[in-house]
Amino acid sequence: MKNIIQEIWEIKDIICKAVDLQDLKLFEVAQESFKKIYTEKHFLNSISTSTIDCEYESVEDMLFDREQNFGIIAVELNKDKQRAIGIDVPIVQFQFSSIFELMWWNCWMFNNFKKNAELDCPYEINMQIYSSIDANMKEIISYYDNFTDKTSKSEQQTCIEIYNEIVEAYNELYSNSKEIKN
Repeated sequence: MKNIIQEIWEIKDIICKAVDLQDLKLFEVAQESFKKIYTEKHFLNSISTSTIDCEYESVEDMLFDREQNFGIIAVELNKDKQRAIGIDVPIVQFQFSSIFELMWWNCWMFNNFKKNAELDCPYEINMQIYSSIDANMKEIISYYDNFTDKTSKSEQQTCIEIYNEIVEAYNELYSNSKEIKN
């Protein structure tokens, strides 16, 4: 069974493709997967949807926070739907209160990084994107060091695997080498 980090990364990757191709049917595949996370309440069982370094006074506060953070991505999903049908919806700000949200935006940045490399975007500009992704992924991975439960460790391992894929893509595109080991 996939963990929520794998699910959100795959969903956002499909959404990026749907937006690029302006393919509503492809977008709807991702949207259905996103709805499944919501209906099955996967997002309530993961620290990835909690606000980073937040201390809660009750379980109810924690669950409410996780729902709010999930809702932020649901709003972004609606904007992506508009983009998938060809409506120009500018990205005005990123919301980084949870790992879940950070992975959502990292996937989008990573897809832009790859497109920019294929379009021969100046290296210096593309490296600003890569540097942000790299810093975010390292911070996410180290954040999980604070947790020992099975779900968190599985999510951390997924983040390491995604990070290694990002580094591998960078190496293939720019012939450099570095990798995080688990």
